Amino acid sequence: NLALASDTAKQEFVSRIKKELMVPFVSIVTYTDILLRHCRKEINLDLSAEKIIQFLERIDEAAVNLETLTTNILDLSYMEVKEIV
Repeated sequence: NLALASDTAKQEFVSRIKKELMVPFVSIVTYTDILLRHCRKEINLDLSAEKIIQFLERIDEAAVNLETLTTNILDLSYMEVKEIV
């Protein structure tokens, strides 16, 4: 059945996208939390300026990946809506 195959494909796509979106989210939240807690002196870490820069670069990279994934999802959604209309 074509409708069943389409639904299954969409469910697999959504599941895969969810996993892909969670990776950058977790990176952003984790590294931001570490840096904030360090700056507030809530945790005592021996973070050099170089290590802080590495954390910020990871946050930036995750944000760029998240933006790309989001843009791709929105583009796919737009293309699907255009096909329906």
